[in-house]
Amino acid sequence: MAAGHVLSLVNDVLDLTKVEAGKVDLQLETFEVRPLLEDVVATVRPLAEKNRNALFLEVDPELDHMHSDATKVRQALFNLLANAAKFTGDGEIKLLARLEKGGDTFVRFEVEDTGSGIDAGELDRIFEEFTQGDGARNRDAGGRGPRPGDHPALLPHAGRRYRCG
Repeated sequence: MAAGHVLSLVNDVLDLTKVEAGKVDLQLETFEVRPLLEDVVATVRPLAEKNRNALFLEVDPELDHMHSDATKVRQALFNLLANAAKFTGDGEIKLLARLEKGGDTFVRFEVEDTGSGIDAGELDRIFEEFTQGDGARNRDAGGRGPRPGDHPALLPHAGRRYRCG
C-alpha cells in the first residue's frame, strides 16, 4: 500500500510539472461511459461511507459512449466526488451523467451533495489553478491541499463549461 501511495505522489509531481509547462497531453479515445462512472463511484464509496453518506449514480439511458480523455475524465470526477465526500456528513452525494443535445451534443456531469457548500465569495475563484476554499473548513475536513486533478487544464478538454450553484 505504501509503495502505491509513493508512486501516486511521484506521478502527481510529474503531472504538476507538465501542467506548469503547459504540456498536458490529451489521450482522446472513445469509451463506454457507464463502466467508467461505476468504477469512479466504487473507488469513492469508502470515502463517502466514512462520513456516513449515501452515494448514488444516475446515468442517462441514451448515454453509452463518449470521445474524450478517459483518464482525465476519471480523475476530474474522482476529485469532485472525493471533495463532496469530504465536506458532506450524514448526507447524500449524487453523480449524474446526461447526454445534452442542442447545437452541440455533449455529456454533462453533475455532482450534487447535501454538504456545507461553497461560500458565495469563493465561487468566482474555485476553478483557478490550485485554489482551495476556506482554510479552516479544509483543515477540519482533512484537506491536503491542491492536487493535479484540481487544475483546470486537467479537466477533459477545451470545450468544458463549469457552473456551481
